[in-house]
Amino acid sequence: MVDNIPIHPSSSAAETIEQTFKKYSTVALVALAACFAGWGAIRFIRHQKEAEVGEAWRSFSKVEPNTLRPQESNAAIESVPDALRPWARLVAANRPLTTGVMQPDQLLEAKPAFEKLAAEVAGSPAAAGLVPDVMGAKPVSASIDAFVAWEKANPQFLENPAPSPAEKVRFVTDAGTFEVAFYPDAAPEHVKNFKQLAKDHFYEKTKFHRVTKGGTSIVQGGDPNTIDGPKEKWGQGSKGDGIPVEGNKLVHVRGAVAMAQPSTPTPDKKSSGCQFYIVTKGSHNLDGNYTVFGTVVSGMDVVDKIAAGEIEPGTDRPLTPVMVTKTEIF
Repeated sequence: MVDNIPIHPSSSAAETIEQTFKKYSTVALVALAACFAGWGAIRFIRHQKEAEVGEAWRSFSKVEPNTLRPQESNAAIESVPDALRPWARLVAANRPLTTGVMQPDQLLEAKPAFEKLAAEVAGSPAAAGLVPDVMGAKPVSASIDAFVAWEKANPQFLENPAPSPAEKVRFVTDAGTFEVAFYPDAAPEHVKNFKQLAKDHFYEKTKFHRVTKGGTSIVQGGDPNTIDGPKEKWGQGSKGDGIPVEGNKLVHVRGAVAMAQPSTPTPDKKSSGCQFYIVTKGSHNLDGNYTVFGTVVSGMDVVDKIAAGEIEPGTDRPLTPVMVTKTEIF
């Protein structure tokens, strides 16, 4: 009887198996390492790409109207990547149209930048618009021409008639003198109230306490709180119970004089009994909501000087407000 004898692989076979295992283990490790390296490379490339895109948009943001001082525009545009540069130049060209430009001559001054851009990058969507003939440099230029032509053909919508040649009010200020004429037929109660305040010297020693620029461009004054009250109370003063708003067709063109309204609206809409404002640039968003009752007929350069004063940061108060020193009826 023969015992069962276990069979063992030969030493050469064992070595072959071991080498094969090592070989494929090495291949697997190399493949795994390659996967990790590839994944890392992709992550790195993606990160680099995201960084490049992020930096491109950061450079582009520097040409936007609210973040760029005009004198820096050319340098900022040059820092924008080539692919974005035509769009950056379009934003820069558009800047004057985002700051309340309403007068035909100012629109025409803005037009050359669009014409130049349309000629230099004629094949770019920045010239024709992402949708052809919409919002690019070329259609904006054509739109300016069309708008200016419309304004000239329809002056009744953008101009007020001549004021009454009757009594006027002269304001003497520490920045110069300006004169106001009136529309008694369009706003009789406002004109009567304003003239009486001037006769009573109510406005003397008051200051022009508010200046706004942009879509609404005005200088505002007439508040008795500005004579000796704290700045925090400027704009809150009044005289009497106010005047019922008188609706008319007068519009807020440059030089128009209108009455402000209380900061807290009343059930029966009223104008302030004393605070008024002068429009320094067409502000037609105010049309129909406030009563225009007069216009500056002399000294608009003085009003511009008041508007040009430096403003306290974060407010619409002038750092050095102009004061009314004398009022006269003539």
